[in-house]
Amino acid sequence: MKKIILCLFLIISLFFCVNVYAQESNTIEIPVTQDSGTATTSAQSPAQDLAPVQTSTQTVSSALSCVKVGTPDESLKASVCKEATTSQQGTSGPVIREYCGDEDLQGNPVLCYKPGYVFYCQGDPQWGRICDLASAGCGPTTMAMVLSAYGDTITPPDMDSIFRQRGWRACGDKPSYMQSAIQNLLPEMGYEYHALGAPLNLQRAQEFLNAGYLIIGSTNGHIFVIDGVDPAQNILRLRDPGRCENKDGVYRSASAPWGGQPLMYSYAVKKKAN
Repeated sequence: MKKIILCLFLIISLFFCVNVYAQESNTIEIPVTQDSGTATTSAQSPAQDLAPVQTSTQTVSSALSCVKVGTPDESLKASVCKEATTSQQGTSGPVIREYCGDEDLQGNPVLCYKPGYVFYCQGDPQWGRICDLASAGCGPTTMAMVLSAYGDTITPPDMDSIFRQRGWRACGDKPSYMQSAIQNLLPEMGYEYHALGAPLNLQRAQEFLNAGYLIIGSTNGHIFVIDGVDPAQNILRLRDPGRCENKDGVYRSASAPWGGQPLMYSYAVKKKAN
């Protein structure tokens, strides 16, 4: 009888140890080194499920205006799009690759990108607990939204792994060195960026948005995507990764877009045409 009881005890103990090991093996944290740049953290927000990915592939005619942004000393040039090819990417809309009226030096039509609408919430239950994304992951979540909007689909935890490996964020309530990520990662990924400064000139911001750019903005405490402006009303439209309930965008004063704070910096970013 004692042998039977002892065997049962050993079996139960073994099962308990295996179960605890499995639970503790779900999250891996990567040690990183510190980098220079402006750092921004984000406050924790409620969680909400993402919208399902929509898939479509079609070719349509387009009368949208394609605008190419040159150097700061050049004026903006607009031309009419002749054709638009719409392909699936993004959670709430397609990426549009538009052929503008201009041609390059080889006589090929210039390709312009119009981003799709993609929203990620840093506190989403799929990844919010991974390396404190829910409380401090606004930087990598914003970057994931931007790249995914142009067809380079990546989730916040995958982007966060890149941030941590490159020293732009560490697990815990730590800042994101977003300007370092913008200036280094985006060119490597085939993107261009333009520093728009702060406060944001809404007329100039509108020109970049019309040209198919998205704008990354930051206050002292949060990072987000700006995808619309209203100069007359002094309003910005944000894709705010810290507000899961605002997945369809939220409007904020351009003077204080988050937490009553003004912008610290802003960058217009866009994928380069192939």
